[in-house]
Amino acid sequence: MKKQLRYYITIMLCIALLGLLGSSPYEDYLAYSKKHGSSPTHYLLDKARANNLLLIGTHHKDSTIHNIIIEALPELVRQAKINTLFVEIQSSEQEIIELFMYGAIPVKTIELWNVIESRSYCAILDKARDLDLNIVAIDKPMPVKCSRDQWMASRITNHFSSHPDTKGIVIVGERHVLKNVSWNCDSSPSLADYLADYNAFSVVMWPDAINMSCPKALDIIPAVFAGIKDSTIKALNVKQHTSLATSADGIILLPNLNNNM
Repeated sequence: MKKQLRYYITIMLCIALLGLLGSSPYEDYLAYSKKHGSSPTHYLLDKARANNLLLIGTHHKDSTIHNIIIEALPELVRQAKINTLFVEIQSSEQEIIELFMYGAIPVKTIELWNVIESRSYCAILDKARDLDLNIVAIDKPMPVKCSRDQWMASRITNHFSSHPDTKGIVIVGERHVLKNVSWNCDSSPSLADYLADYNAFSVVMWPDAINMSCPKALDIIPAVFAGIKDSTIKALNVKQHTSLATSADGIILLPNLNNNM
C-alpha cells in the first residue's frame, strides 16, 4: 500500500512539474512515458496478476504488436496463470480450433478474416497451443442480428460463467477495447463497455509513437493524456473531446522504426 501511495505521489509531482514548465500535452506524455514506462511484458504481467481479463487492442497484421504478445505469453501463463486466449475469429470456427489445439490439424486450417490473416497472427495461435492455453473464438458469424461487440462480449461472459476459474486475455482490433467513447453518429457500446462489470483492463497500442528504440508501456493517466489522440482515435468519427485520457486504461507506445534515436 505504501509503495502504491509513493507511486501515485510521484506521478502527481511529475504532472505538476510538467505544468510549471509550460510544456504542451504532447511533450508531457512523451516525457512522462520516457520516465515511467516499462517493458510490455512486465507491464502486461503486472496487470494480468491484478485482473482476470486483459483486453489488448491491436492494429491488424502489425507484426511488431503480434511479436510483443508472443513474447509476453509464456510469462503471462507461468506467473499470472493466464489460461485462456480470446481471439477475433468467427465463433463458428471453434470446432476447427479445438482440433488445432489437439494437434490434429495445422493453424492454416483455421479460417481467419482477411484483415487479421498473417504469419505473425498465426504464430500467436501456435504459441498459445504450445502453452496449452484454451483458445476461444469470439467474433460474430454471419448473419447474426446483433453487433459484433455485443456478440463477442456474450462469448466471453458465457465462457466465464461456465469456467469461473478463467484468467484470460482478449486480442481484438483497438476500436473494440476503447471505452466511454463519444461518437458523432454511432452510440453503440464497445466490447470494453459491455464488459464493464468484469473490471476488464483495457490496453491499446500506438505504432510509431515514440523516438526510442524500445516500446514503453504505462497506465493512461488522465492529466497526462488529456487531449492526446492516437492514430485509431483520429481515424474514428468521434466527438472533439474524445482522447486517450478516458478511452483506455493502459497503453503500449511503439517505436518509430523510421526515426529511432
